Amino acid sequence: MFMKQKKSNLIKNALKLSQKVLYTTSFEKQNVLLALNIIHESNSAALAHGAGEKGKYTMGTKESIHQFLKWWNIVNVKNSEKGKRLKNPICDPIRSKDQMSMVFLKKCYVWLVSLNKSALPLKKRKDEGLPGRDGNLSKETQFTLQFTTKSLRDILNHIFKEYTPEYILLGKFQTDSLDARNGQYRQMSGGNYYVSCLQIFESVKKIKIVDWINWIIKKGSFT
Repeated sequence: MFMKQKKSNLIKNALKLSQKVLYTTSFEKQNVLLALNIIHESNSAALAHGAGEKGKYTMGTKESIHQFLKWWNIVNVKNSEKGKRLKNPICDPIRSKDQMSMVFLKKCYVWLVSLNKSALPLKKRKDEGLPGRDGNLSKETQFTLQFTTKSLRDILNHIFKEYTPEYILLGKFQTDSLDARNGQYRQMSGGNYYVSCLQIFESVKKIKIVDWINWIIKKGSFT
């Protein structure tokens, strides 16, 4: 809908949306930046502006984007001043169990658990008075979100139980370093996304050799 409007309207809405964002390849679906363009706040504003006759469904999509964006902002706080800088309290670090961000994560987890019933056959869902599966998350996405949310809540509860931190930065609990190393393995294996165990072992050996040479050069005694 927005792509058609953007072609004819002088004023453009949903600036982050493009053909590449909406129709990604299997490989591009791994790109976080493209995924973030889907849940960008400008898309939410565009949906609210152009609700029209399909207001019920459009506003439902708008709310989904808003909730996913809120989840992303909570779990990606890596600086204690981020909330002040962006003037967004949801980007503040976690300071207590009663904080708004903690309450949201709890509600989000409960909602994700309820989506497990989406896996039921359509007939059984109708027998139980449940709506159809249209618009729900895929099984893999739902599981990943649920597992990540639960893990973060468990970590927070453990920290607050055992320690008295001034604040907690959820953005520090991530796998960026691991993802970077996996990307290095792929590049050293011809740029292929899928690599074998043998290729990984060979890449590890090469990395160790390079690290050893750099250490010797830095030490100043290469013999």
